[in-house]
Amino acid sequence: LTDYSDPIGSVVREITSNCFDAHEKAGVDRDVIVRMNRDSQLEGGTAQIQFEDFGVGLTPDDVEEIFTVVGESTKREGNQEIGAFGIGAKSPFGYIRHNDLGGYIVDTYVDGTHWKYFLAEDAESGPQMTEMLCEDTDRTNGTIVTVPIADGHFYKFKRAIKKELAYFENIDFQVDGIDNDYTIYRGENFVYRPNSPYDKLHACF
Repeated sequence: LTDYSDPIGSVVREITSNCFDAHEKAGVDRDVIVRMNRDSQLEGGTAQIQFEDFGVGLTPDDVEEIFTVVGESTKREGNQEIGAFGIGAKSPFGYIRHNDLGGYIVDTYVDGTHWKYFLAEDAESGPQMTEMLCEDTDRTNGTIVTVPIADGHFYKFKRAIKKELAYFENIDFQVDGIDNDYTIYRGENFVYRPNSPYDKLHACF
């Protein structure tokens, strides 16, 4: 279920969508942060991409349910959130599996506690979580997902950000070469963003 036809695009799209869902759930009016850098401490990665939200954060039970139970979702009860099928949070597994990367990191902050988890996939038992850290914090609630980028994929992720997030608003892009100064024009039946991979008027139904 995590073998996407476009694993890089799926990571960018699905994890960003989860960030917006977290803001919706918390009633937070802040930008989601998407950042990339060339330093990675994760196994096999030569760079990394991070997705940061300031939503409700995740308890240990939430992390286990959302990131390791395939098909599990917390978003089926209403239409305000993007996700519903419980696959999006696992999208990094598909990318990691096909590029011999060890796993990815979830840092989450809930009411004064910071947990750090390492998420990896076992060939026999499936997705697994390992608690790396539990400490007090004064950071606001929220979650940071850190995914390693394989050698040679830095610009592929950069292109995916431009393509997959072209029509997302309220994102702080902390990526060299991606401008935060843009306007999306929306009408009743159209959407248009100049100077994007979709530099044409798109009809909406």
